[in-house]
Amino acid sequence: MKALNELGRHIIKPHFTDEVHPYIVRNNRNLPWFGQCVGAMNNTMMDAVVLASVPEAYRNRYGRVAQNVMCICNFDMKLIFVYSGWEGTVHDARIYLHAASQGSAQFPWLPEGKYYLADSAFLCTRGI
Repeated sequence: MKALNELGRHIIKPHFTDEVHPYIVRNNRNLPWFGQCVGAMNNTMMDAVVLASVPEAYRNRYGRVAQNVMCICNFDMKLIFVYSGWEGTVHDARIYLHAASQGSAQFPWLPEGKYYLADSAFLCTRGI
């Protein structure tokens, strides 16, 4: 997983433009509300193999040993950010706060006025 994280930092890159995505433009009902939206952010559980000494930290509420992975994708369903390696029991907001505060995570901050769609597990902050 560490190798994939390092590789991802070089391959997965955000690409922001001032243009509104064609999907939003084609649907007049969505344009007033989502014209400045860049993509969506959410966390997902991915099954994991962990050290025998720490499996309970990674056991999620469904009883599976998993990692909590934060992903951001654009409207073309292309990943623009992945932050992985967290225990399955960690709350989404904590992972976001850590990714946003760590320069090494290379969190894709948005230009003023743009935002990501996110569910209620994330804090209501600039860009979300």
